[in-house]
Amino acid sequence: MSSLSDIVQRVHDQLDFNPGLQQYKDSVVRRINDHYLQISDNDHWLFMQTSTDLNLKAKVEGSATVTVTIAAATPRLVTGSGTAFSSAMAGHVFVGSDGTEITIGHVESTTELYLAEDATAVSGDTAWSIKFDKYPLPVDCVEALGFIDRADDRGRLRFIDRRREELEFLDVDDAGEPFVVIEDDHLSSRPPFEAPTLVAVTGTGGRLKKNNEYEYCYTFAFEGRESPPSPVASIITTSTTARIRISNLEDTQYGALGVKQDSKKEKILYRRDKTNNGRWYKLEGIGASVVVRTDNGTFPSYASDFDHLIYHQDAGPRQYVRFWYTSDQDRAIKVRYQMRPRRLQADSDAPIWPIQYHALLVYAVLEDICMQHGATGQAQLWERRKQDALKRMRNRYLSRTDRKYVRRGFDNRRANFRFSAPVKT
Repeated sequence: MSSLSDIVQRVHDQLDFNPGLQQYKDSVVRRINDHYLQISDNDHWLFMQTSTDLNLKAKVEGSATVTVTIAAATPRLVTGSGTAFSSAMAGHVFVGSDGTEITIGHVESTTELYLAEDATAVSGDTAWSIKFDKYPLPVDCVEALGFIDRADDRGRLRFIDRRREELEFLDVDDAGEPFVVIEDDHLSSRPPFEAPTLVAVTGTGGRLKKNNEYEYCYTFAFEGRESPPSPVASIITTSTTARIRISNLEDTQYGALGVKQDSKKEKILYRRDKTNNGRWYKLEGIGASVVVRTDNGTFPSYASDFDHLIYHQDAGPRQYVRFWYTSDQDRAIKVRYQMRPRRLQADSDAPIWPIQYHALLVYAVLEDICMQHGATGQAQLWERRKQDALKRMRNRYLSRTDRKYVRRGFDNRRANFRFSAPVKT
């Protein structure tokens, strides 16, 4: 057993019931995903821990040779001269010469960035700055488990909550070498309100599959985050369908009607082959003013092959952290974290658990179904099997820090052994 289709079939085998309806299969898949995500989140499993770099940035400040201009007609566009704006600045804070702090929504180039709100018009301003007060953890991070500075050989950094920071009053204006990490907000962006509208267009030249059901949704990408998806729309192609016209995409420009400005709030369009139980993957990024798009089934231009497709990850709120001291130079901090698995979507998707414990999902789903239909005896049987499998997986793959040992002291009776055998508490 390794894939989603295998797990679904195992459930059907145990129930000796399979009506062959897509609605029933979808219900079973939803139950599988519910238990998969819950069990994955309950413990610090060794096979679900990973690490990556968190790149800290020093404060960027203007000077006589590095200036910015904000025109009154485009109060969210910051145009720089001598600047080196980068995509890493999205989501951080632009500070104007009047002290106003505004979040950076999008970085267009090394000399242009867009703010989330209107700023005061200036010309050739030298008193501006960009602050890096807080940093988003990876999109698939459930919980940060440790931060370490390997580059400067300073080792593990202390991780504290916001209450402790309040008691200690760790002033963000203090700059230097960071050695304390502070948990911060969990932020989530607004999703699109309505599903896209789909219309089949007849003709030739398209590469969409005939007599096939496709699903579409889209998200917003802004301030360094991606929003939850819009409601899903679906359409079934015919033997004459060449492409699909996608409309009712939200206009994310800002300003009054007739004088709208580009906000650079991008829309990310996703598609899924529902007939063949495929994954959600990104088709393209769409500009703020675009409300209609046509899909002819061609391969996404950003991907050279299927290994480089971008699959949808609905991560929920994005956690941020702060550092004290605020870093006075660019540096990379290694973060180890418990990752959130992707939902199982395609038939070929497999849980990222050890394969011998995939049966745990079967037992959990069977318990749910038996309870729903009043078969409490059978439900208790599957519940016991689930708990036994979960106990074995915990004993084998629980994080080392979650295993507590008590060792006897060294004495003459055990002079040939440095320590006695460990005993789990």
